[in-house]
Amino acid sequence: MQDASGGKAGGWIWNIGMPNRLNEQVNVLAQAAGFEGGGGRLYRTGEFAYHDESYLTVIEFLLSMQQDGLLVPGSQTLIDDGARTRWVGGLAGYYFDGPWCPGVALKNTPEFAESLGVGPILTPDGGEPTTYRGTQGGEYWLTPTTEMGEQANRLLSEYFTTEDYSVEIANTMSQPPRDLEAVERSNAHPAYKKLITWFADQVFLAPEPIVKNSETTNVGAESKTVKPSLGDIVQGAFSGDVPDVRAALTELSDKANAEHERALAAAKDKGAQIDAADYVFENWQPKADFGPDQY
Repeated sequence: MQDASGGKAGGWIWNIGMPNRLNEQVNVLAQAAGFEGGGGRLYRTGEFAYHDESYLTVIEFLLSMQQDGLLVPGSQTLIDDGARTRWVGGLAGYYFDGPWCPGVALKNTPEFAESLGVGPILTPDGGEPTTYRGTQGGEYWLTPTTEMGEQANRLLSEYFTTEDYSVEIANTMSQPPRDLEAVERSNAHPAYKKLITWFADQVFLAPEPIVKNSETTNVGAESKTVKPSLGDIVQGAFSGDVPDVRAALTELSDKANAEHERALAAAKDKGAQIDAADYVFENWQPKADFGPDQY
C-alpha cells in the first residue's frame, strides 16, 4: 500500500489516543485469535485472563506494524474522528473501525465511495474469524409518567420491528439492523453489505451473566474501573511506557479478578441474591450461539 502510493500514504492509521476504543477493538481481535471469552473474561470459568496468549499475539502483531514503519506517524495521539478523516483523505490505506464507518465516512465525503473497501477481522493464521457478542442493549425507553404510553409502545413494538425500519437502519450504514436480511434490500454501500454478511456467519451470541441472574446488575453498580485498563496498556506499549506487555496484562488480570470479588461481596452484603457461579458457563462451546435454553 505504501509503495503503491509512492510514499504519500502509510499502510495503517489507528486511534491510539483513545484507550476506550483500543480496549474494545483488542478484545475482539483477541477473540478472533482464539480467546474463549469476552472483555477479558473466560466464559467457562468466569475468570479474567488478559494475559492469555491470544492477547499477547494481538498486541505483538499491532506493535510489529509500528516497528516495521507501517503505522502513520502521529497515530499515538489520534482519536477516531481524526484518524478516520485522515484515512478518508488518503493518508493511510487501512483503518480499523466498526460497521458504522461507511455511514460516517461518506456523509461528508460521498466521493470516497469509489475508494471504500472492507476486509475481514484479522486472525493469526488467516483463517475464518470467530467472535462473540451479547444482546444489544435498549436504545429507547418508556417512562412510567408518560401520557402517551400507548402511542409510544406502538412505535417501539410495531414500527421498530418492521422490515421497512430495518431497511432504513441499513441505509444509514450504522449498527446492523435487527433483520440482517434487510441489508441486501437497502441502498447501503457494497462494502457495508459484505461486512454484514460476514457478521451473520462469524459472530455468535455470547453467554451473559445478567440473563442467568438479573441481580448481577448490582455487582456492576458496585464495580470500580481497574487502572491501567487494557486500552491504557496498549497505548503505553505503543508509546514505550509499557515495555513488558505480558507483565502488565498479568497484573491487569489479577486486579480485575480482585475487583470483581470485592464488588460481588459488596453487592451480597447489600442483599443481592448472587454468587460467583452466575459468571460461569461450563457448557459454553465455541462457534455456537449460547441460546436461552442453555442457561
